[in-house]
Amino acid sequence: MMDEVKNDKPEVEVSIDLDGGENHQMIDEDTELKDIDIKGIEKLMRNVKDMLSIVEQRWAATRDEFKLSMDNINKAMAYNSQHAEHKPEDWPEDTPFDVFNGIDKMTEEEAEEIFGKEAPIIGVTHDITKSRIKETLDDFYTWTSCMQEYHEVTNTYNELQEIKEDAYIQELTNIYENETDPEKKAEMKKSLDEYHRMKTLTFIHDWLDDETIKRVKEMMHDSKKATYLINRGRDKLKQLGISQNFLLEIAQYESRFMNQDKSLDNVILSTFMNKIVYNSLVNDAKLRSQAAAFVIGMDRMVRGNIKQELKDAINNNLITFVTKF
Repeated sequence: MMDEVKNDKPEVEVSIDLDGGENHQMIDEDTELKDIDIKGIEKLMRNVKDMLSIVEQRWAATRDEFKLSMDNINKAMAYNSQHAEHKPEDWPEDTPFDVFNGIDKMTEEEAEEIFGKEAPIIGVTHDITKSRIKETLDDFYTWTSCMQEYHEVTNTYNELQEIKEDAYIQELTNIYENETDPEKKAEMKKSLDEYHRMKTLTFIHDWLDDETIKRVKEMMHDSKKATYLINRGRDKLKQLGISQNFLLEIAQYESRFMNQDKSLDNVILSTFMNKIVYNSLVNDAKLRSQAAAFVIGMDRMVRGNIKQELKDAINNNLITFVTKF
């Protein structure tokens, strides 16, 4: 997880053209989520993701060129925050303002102390060094700001989907409650129950049998088996169209929030990987649905973008799940 970087630079605005004309605000504060066109949000997500990819590549190139660490960036950002002059209130809107002007006050000795005397970012003149540091901080800040923008758009999309989903389920519930035919009512109840099982991840208990528990325990104490499972699991995640970052997010979630015996760290992730690796996602529609529901549910838990009632239900299922090991 990226260390927190504090800086006084104003939030970078990422303008996205939805219609090929004027730029739009991401969300109007006076507009309710339910009134927003979901297709517009989807297009916005794609555009921001494309932009994120570009600025991420640019930052990665800068980071690798100058062999930078997060410690370097944190210290440089802190220096700028301590020494930068804030933009005057009467500053002309059409005139660029150097938000990294604090770096102008950095001496050669201070730059070498932060980055190292022989660091690639140190130029033949100190003016070149300061220029490189400013460009580096700008690349880094643009990347982190674009990531934040993407997460905000994603959260907005998820909230909108949640609203529409809740409305649909409420409509089905109303139909179910008013249904007089016993057979139809029983079928509808079965569907609603299955929906809630998927939503709260209750189905993960079905993944556990004696053989699975034994295999996961063995794998967690055998680095070769663990490596094999992770590599195979990555291929399976590609089939589901899931980012490789998902593995890291779940591992971090277990470590930070589960309050479990450290010997059981990654047991949830390991069981999920075991399930998708040793079963066919192509031929098993039920498993595909469960895998997708697991990813969505855990992603919500990791990001904290989830209603408290649902969060508690999922967390209780996860705790009960872990105790079976």
